[in-house]
Amino acid sequence: MVNCSKLVIVCGTPGSWCNLVCKRMYQKGFKVLWEDQPQVGETYRYFSKNFQNAEINEIHRQLLNTSQPPELFSTSVDYYEDAYPGPVEFLSKFGTDSVVLSSNSMGLLLDVWLPFATMVVDVRATEQEDLDMINKWASVKLADSVIKKIRDIHVSAYLRHVASFENTIQITNSEIRSPDRFNHLMGKILSKSGASHQTASSFKGNQ
Repeated sequence: MVNCSKLVIVCGTPGSWCNLVCKRMYQKGFKVLWEDQPQVGETYRYFSKNFQNAEINEIHRQLLNTSQPPELFSTSVDYYEDAYPGPVEFLSKFGTDSVVLSSNSMGLLLDVWLPFATMVVDVRATEQEDLDMINKWASVKLADSVIKKIRDIHVSAYLRHVASFENTIQITNSEIRSPDRFNHLMGKILSKSGASHQTASSFKGNQ
């Protein structure tokens, strides 16, 4: 059972600076890791660098049925299988804590997590920032056409999913770069983050 008192998803286009929003929310008391989650290996790396929980990546790999990094998924996501453990099992480990979630592949699978969210922080990057980030994700040099295709798949899925959720605040990388603007918007985000859960009948794909 999911009992998180607040669940904020920070998500955006591939080059969005979600990590800086998550870091600020973590500093304000939102949990990224559940209590006593071992901080070793991938868990430590994702948390210390991006304020992400690496377990989300494992859930996304199962959903997409891929062994590659899910953020490099390069085919349209029309349907995906269930994952176990999945979102319910993952979120139940946090008890009644306030939680902030983010992942490099969250845009592809945002609808899996939306039934449990109190709000979404919608972070937007420029197209060039998106393309540059996908280049960084890849362990080998990818053709420009492949990078663009990956971006198009991520952005198309993300915009479709985020548009279905009402309690959102949008912020851009440009605004994050401006300390005054970032502080102002983070104040709004923290103020709005306690909204009630929206209801949803399912967290499966096939939407």
